[in-house]
Amino acid sequence: MTPHTDLPSDLLPTTVREFFAAHVVHDADTASSFLTEDAVIIDQDETFHGREKTHAFLRNAGTEFEYTTEQIGAHRADANHWVVTVRLEGNFPGGIAELDYRFTLRDDRIAEIVIADHAARPNPRTSILNGEKIMKTWFITGGTPGGFGLVYAEAALEQGDRVAVTVRRPAELREWAEPYGDRVLVLELDVTDAQQVRAAVKAAEERFGGIDVLVNNAGRGWFGSIEGAPDETIRRTFDLNLFAVVDVVRAVLPGMRARGGGWIVNMSSVAGLVTAQGFGYYSAAKFAVEGLSETLRLEVEPFGVRVLVVEPGATRTKAFAGFQDQPVNEVVDAYVPMVESVKAAFVDHNGKQEGDPVRGVRAVLSAMSAPVPPRRIVLGNSGYDVVTAMHENALVELRANEKLSRSADF
Repeated sequence: MTPHTDLPSDLLPTTVREFFAAHVVHDADTASSFLTEDAVIIDQDETFHGREKTHAFLRNAGTEFEYTTEQIGAHRADANHWVVTVRLEGNFPGGIAELDYRFTLRDDRIAEIVIADHAARPNPRTSILNGEKIMKTWFITGGTPGGFGLVYAEAALEQGDRVAVTVRRPAELREWAEPYGDRVLVLELDVTDAQQVRAAVKAAEERFGGIDVLVNNAGRGWFGSIEGAPDETIRRTFDLNLFAVVDVVRAVLPGMRARGGGWIVNMSSVAGLVTAQGFGYYSAAKFAVEGLSETLRLEVEPFGVRVLVVEPGATRTKAFAGFQDQPVNEVVDAYVPMVESVKAAFVDHNGKQEGDPVRGVRAVLSAMSAPVPPRRIVLGNSGYDVVTAMHENALVELRANEKLSRSADF
């Protein structure tokens, strides 16, 4: 077998190097000393959290079989994330295995270890070379001025990364992009056109060599009742807010899997957790994004790809501005007063939203760099309060009906 080490072991962080030295000889006490008190170890589909459980895992690892361990690969994903690939040979089923140990460091200690089957060769673009800073490439949909997309782009550029940003009318971004030179690629894209999606992703990969962070930001809602919204509105809502997300994810993932890592950030909404009358189809599409993201996270984790769902509350973007001229096209007259009141509320709140998109994106970037990144993050005080109340009320109702729930089994 040809080794694919692109980072000498002596250039690994001391903490990682000494952890391995202890781990391969089954010295659980020494190995545990390099972990934080709240460390997490994820081994395939099992999770061990905290000092006691991680120590027990390290103590028991390898006791069932005898095997040798050889490091055959290593690379740095970013300043706090390192991947070490090892080859095991022993008397376990199959006799040979390759595993990736994905380390997250915090204050020179190990906060998380994810152990999974080795999926692909490390990406040479993300390997450490003489300590140089790693430049990531972001692919961001929905770059219309005044929205979250450009805020993400500017945050990425500020930290020295490269950005491919998509928009339906590229001329809108010509002046914005000019100061950033070749670190920005503006792509024309209607995300509801799967062929255009694949072409845009290919263009970004050819220009920058790969995509490290995908932000599925494109989307919007249309008001209308469940019974009375026009068919066209319903289908347009799902095409843009759900099926476009699917197409972009499926176009980007092959490259991420091949490189053994990446981030997918799916922009959902508080409305994806707590619905409101007159906006039900938008909520339904975002509810679907939530479920899609949960499954996606489980499926891509073995390949080093992480998934974060972002749920903004009312944020001061231009999202509400379009409601002023949007007609009420209900096909059932009984719902017209309700839908008109929903429209009026959006129009009245435009420019008064409490959420700051810049601070929101900063919170997202902080979540992504956390030792144990969250699976989702709600943005804004009102959104946080509404979502917290929803979960608490749901738990009260669930427990109140526990007897009925448990009565349904044989």
